[in-house]
Amino acid sequence: MKRLNSNQFGKVWVYQRIPRGSWYFSYTNNGEKIEKSLKTNHLGKASEIARKISEGLIDVTAPVIDIPDTIEEGITQYLEHLESEGRSSGTLIRYRPVFKRFNTFCNTKRIKKFNQFNQRVLELYRKERQHTASDGTRYLESKCIVAFGRYLSRNGIIAKVPFNLDGIKKPKTTPLEWFSKGEVEAILKKAKKQDKKIFEVLAFTGMRISEAKRLTWDDVDFEAGFIHVISTNTNPTKSGLSRKIPMHYRVRKVLSSIENQEDFVFNAGKSKKHPDKNGPIHGRKVLARLKKLLDELELQGCLHSFRKFFCSYMANSGVPPTTLIKWSGHQDLKVMMDHYYKLTDDESVNIMDRFDPSNSTNKKVKNPERHSRDKHRDKLAISALSVS
Repeated sequence: MKRLNSNQFGKVWVYQRIPRGSWYFSYTNNGEKIEKSLKTNHLGKASEIARKISEGLIDVTAPVIDIPDTIEEGITQYLEHLESEGRSSGTLIRYRPVFKRFNTFCNTKRIKKFNQFNQRVLELYRKERQHTASDGTRYLESKCIVAFGRYLSRNGIIAKVPFNLDGIKKPKTTPLEWFSKGEVEAILKKAKKQDKKIFEVLAFTGMRISEAKRLTWDDVDFEAGFIHVISTNTNPTKSGLSRKIPMHYRVRKVLSSIENQEDFVFNAGKSKKHPDKNGPIHGRKVLARLKKLLDELELQGCLHSFRKFFCSYMANSGVPPTTLIKWSGHQDLKVMMDHYYKLTDDESVNIMDRFDPSNSTNKKVKNPERHSRDKHRDKLAISALSVS
């Protein structure tokens, strides 16, 4: 590639490969030619490093420490660090616009160096966002910026942590709506054919929409009766763990009714992005259709409300919490009980009515795990007890 703006400092040449791009150095050491990026687009800083290399004060065979020159570069490095530490793609998608706004704010306030960071910067940013973001959003952004400050301090880019959450009150969160059994049935009755299948599977598996959209037929085991939710390095689940969910009879019926059992279970057909096979559904488009349907039914909720319904419905049907945690992919029982479990008055009364022997709706349910030979074993056990 052609060199631009070449300058020589002793035995070291510095140059750019594109206008206003990073500076590189070229140096011959014991007959070996070494060329590396100086990780800066500032000529003064590049010149200073080149002089130190020429005087032997910097070992050019060692990797160049990538110290960010600008706040934007520091943000880029921080996001790359989070990605390397296994943060989910969904988390990074939420963080990027936060830091983009924060970088724009810093530019407008002429904050260009990290040593200008202090608590007042965070407070001014929060004040600017007061009328354009909710309290919950502002708190999330504050947490992100504080964590960014810790990263800068931990890596020696600045001397001390510049931000903290002292005096910033965590807002009370408004829990997302649950769907009741009746509401789920009303939604399914009114939904279009393709959406009905998606909604019913979400409601009776507890899968997240991100998990349902990438579900392939290889993940569906009709013979064993399980749906496998696979977590990979490139496409991890929220918890980073794989799990399998036993198929509810309604889920089995829905999946069995789908004729084209290739590619994704729920697909959006072929497109420019997926010309050779059916591509996955678009989660936001499915959400938009659900919201329109909920408005017609005068209900509140979102796609995640199906997951909350699943946890509540299964728990109230007698599924043990430890089992439900395995099915739903939660890692914390308290989180599941606090945010995913709901007991209505009607359900509470119905559960208690199950203990009333005079209730005609109570029927003895055969134990599916018992075998015909168990009767003989029971007789032997009774005989043994009577002898003893």
